[in-house]
Amino acid sequence: MSHNTSIDHSILGNFFLTDTGECQFNSQETLQISAKSQINLWGYWLVFTKSDAALKKHFVFKDSISRQDQARIARTILRVKKYG
Repeated sequence: MSHNTSIDHSILGNFFLTDTGECQFNSQETLQISAKSQINLWGYWLVFTKSDAALKKHFVFKDSISRQDQARIARTILRVKKYG
C-alpha cells in the first residue's frame, strides 16, 4: 500500500513512501530506503540500497513536511532498521 507524502521542496516534488520503505520521487524509479538512513534533529537522511549517484542519499528537512509525514518517515526508517 502506497501513501503520498507531499514535500514542499522543488527537488522532491511528489514523494511516495510505502510502509516497507519503498519510495519514489517525481514518478521516477522506485527506490528502497536502507537501514543506513538516519533521523536527526533537523530532518531525515534517506539512504537508498541502489547505488545510483544521483539518489544515493537525500536529506529531507523536518520543516518542509507536515508532522504527520514526519512521523511516517520516522516510523518507516525505524522499521527498516529493525527488520531490514
